[in-house]
Amino acid sequence: VLLVAPCVGLLFGTINGFIIVAGRLQPFIVTLAMMVTALGIARLTAGQNNAVLPVYTGSNATEEFEILRSLVFGVVPMPGLFFLGAVVIYGAVLRFTPFGRYVYAIGGNEEAARLSGIAAGRVKIATYAVSGLLAGIAAVLYVAQYRQGKPDAGAGLELDAIAAVVIGGTSLMGGRGSLIGTFCGVLIFGLLSNILQLHNINSNLQLVLKGAIIIGTVLVQERNAGDILSYLRLPGGRAAQKETAAAKRPSQETSSL
Repeated sequence: VLLVAPCVGLLFGTINGFIIVAGRLQPFIVTLAMMVTALGIARLTAGQNNAVLPVYTGSNATEEFEILRSLVFGVVPMPGLFFLGAVVIYGAVLRFTPFGRYVYAIGGNEEAARLSGIAAGRVKIATYAVSGLLAGIAAVLYVAQYRQGKPDAGAGLELDAIAAVVIGGTSLMGGRGSLIGTFCGVLIFGLLSNILQLHNINSNLQLVLKGAIIIGTVLVQERNAGDILSYLRLPGGRAAQKETAAAKRPSQETSSL
């Protein structure tokens, strides 16, 4: 399990990247379809939709699984070390290596990056492969932490991931963002989720708030909030600003005469 799960994630990520590059398809559609496919395979393997497969614990547990559940120095949980390690490693890759610069270039303008000689297809496939690998590692940590495996484990967490990334300053349009920003976004979003849970906020309402946070943050990032205000004819909207400017023009022309 410790080795197979990351390898399976790597394989699925590579397939995602290949389909997106070779088929020139929208990444969102392909990854969504792959998520549904993986869920179906997991349910077929488990034999039922909501099966809970316990992992042997106590004296029957493997030493590796117990290590993944332990606290380092009695303070830091092992999954936290994996998270920090991923941030440091891939943050350095993005900032100090040609591959990282290629990723930013492709995110900003893929066609321009391709014309400049960057192998955009290979870089994209590698990026999706790394994403799948990390998802596989996260699956192992989940099993070790909760001592059970479920075919639908992690369902809905993709929304949390998107929200944390967006809050961290990464543009969904591409070309802008950093792992440090994402790290801060994860901390902020995690704190917000804990606050909502501690106050016993309804789980469905939490989903509504998460969706609103994503939409609001994207609007602010892309500087399109003025468009919403303009449609509503609110003060500060672009349409309202244009009407104000148009109303001022005749008076300015009269005064100049």
